[in-house]
Amino acid sequence: MAKSSSVPAKPSERIKGSKKNKPGSAKAKNAKKIKFSDKTEKALRNKMQEHNKKASAGRKATMGQLKAVYRRGAGAFSTSHRPGKTRDQWAMARVNAYLKLLRSGKPSNPNYTQDNDLLPATHPRSSKKDASAITAGTRPVYEELFVEILDESEYASPEEAIVAMAEYSGFGYEFIPSVRAAWKRALANDENPFDRAKDLVTLLGYSRDRDLLPRYTGEATS
Repeated sequence: MAKSSSVPAKPSERIKGSKKNKPGSAKAKNAKKIKFSDKTEKALRNKMQEHNKKASAGRKATMGQLKAVYRRGAGAFSTSHRPGKTRDQWAMARVNAYLKLLRSGKPSNPNYTQDNDLLPATHPRSSKKDASAITAGTRPVYEELFVEILDESEYASPEEAIVAMAEYSGFGYEFIPSVRAAWKRALANDENPFDRAKDLVTLLGYSRDRDLLPRYTGEATS
């Protein structure tokens, strides 16, 4: 699932939403409500049971976790994926990557951090252990992080959309200025700023604004 081997999804593959699952269903707090076909449900359950046979305390998987990871992977397929892979294969590959991370304590790909919020709080890579540092009132902010980019109309302000996209990117809040810069470039060129900012966080190296990515050294775009 390395980004370097992925290509942007074809227009016909860019599916938004689901008949069974509402937007936001892949958030950690909603994972138990995700619905799948019997075939997919059985495949995920088999993976969970096989993993848990050998898993140590604090490293066992739950169906809620695997359903959320699969749903996120299926959604990510609509953005980019490795050529020749189906949506199911791409989603299952992400489940396998998650189980490897859960089991070993570290991911095969160091850039894989998008599902750390689903890890048990005792896991060394879990984002839940840092909740005290980002708590608003008594409710941890990590429960509110976006794992999917919603329709433009669902954001209350441009800044809310920009922050959500930075969270989605996996680069963290430090990436907000880059997303904001892509937004401003679009405004300067009389383009849709939401679409251009979204391209940055979903297409990454294929984006016109790839010079805004961390450690990029190529030619800047207008």
